Amino acid sequence: MKRKSRANYFNQYFQNAICISALIFIDAFFNYHVAYAQVKFTASAPNTVPQNQNFKIKFSLENGLSNEFTFLSNDDFEIIGSPIIETTTQIINGVTTQYESRIYLLHPIKKGVLTIPAATSTVNGIQLNSNSIEITVTKSTYKRSKQRKDSDYRKKQQKEIDNHFIIDTKKV
Repeated sequence: MKRKSRANYFNQYFQNAICISALIFIDAFFNYHVAYAQVKFTASAPNTVPQNQNFKIKFSLENGLSNEFTFLSNDDFEIIGSPIIETTTQIINGVTTQYESRIYLLHPIKKGVLTIPAATSTVNGIQLNSNSIEITVTKSTYKRSKQRKDSDYRKKQQKEIDNHFIIDTKKV
């Protein structure tokens, strides 16, 4: 009798062990994305900007660092200067998340509903495309007469500077 009860105990023990192992495998299979999160690449910018104002567009890469990055503006926008690149690594309860963002300063050339093209980024040999963005460019925020006054003031200032540093070519 004792041998039979021991055999039943071991049989039940191994059945439970097999069930638990199968559940762990199934859980790991379906929650694979939690341990190895997917790389996300997105673009964000304001919806509306005035024609005479610069604005920022931000390209964000989550769960990866870019090996190659390409952003080409079209004829609707002018890129002002070099991008600002930010990278951070976050570790919470043993889960590591990497963030990379590139911020460009753009200046709209014309009014209307304009499209900023998608950027491309290569992460671990995989090429990703961000979303493209539509922006409504409205009329300028201040009047042209003020622009002329500012321009006249700048010209006057430059003339005074030029007069101050005149080189007398007769003495040289």
